[in-house]
Amino acid sequence: MFIIRVFLCDFVAQTDSRAKKDRYNREKGIRKLEKHIKSGRLTKSSINNRGYNKFLKLEGVIKVAIDKDKAELDAKWDGLKGYITNSALQKDEIIENYRHLWQIEKAFRISKTELKIRPVYHRLPRRIEAHICLSFVAYKVYKELERQLQLKQAAVSAQKAIEIARKHI
Repeated sequence: MFIIRVFLCDFVAQTDSRAKKDRYNREKGIRKLEKHIKSGRLTKSSINNRGYNKFLKLEGVIKVAIDKDKAELDAKWDGLKGYITNSALQKDEIIENYRHLWQIEKAFRISKTELKIRPVYHRLPRRIEAHICLSFVAYKVYKELERQLQLKQAAVSAQKAIEIARKHI
């Protein structure tokens, strides 16, 4: 891995594993586009800069095709990821923390969906702390349930166990 200073980001890191993932995702996206082209499901309205549609181009009046030059140009960026931060941590520590970001995002997703924790607007510090504390305790209980189910090799997810428990209350 190497790190470069760039103008718009604090720094950019390049890794072989990220390059492999980028290449795989692009090739998968192009295969999907080719499948849609063959089926005739892609039209002029499909051309935009979202996802791998950015590799589409119009040929002639109505023919949609994949722009191979754009895909090859995109391949040059495989493995690069920019980081912008105001942290005082070292670059390697920042990269390591970002690798675990998915776990934080998963925790928020669980708290919003399975636990149905919604924002509550408090103005008193005691109430704000209590709300955060209750939300954290609910998440910890959920994670413990998930851990216990995994430990017992149960064929049921934590969400399904909660649904079953709700039916019996």
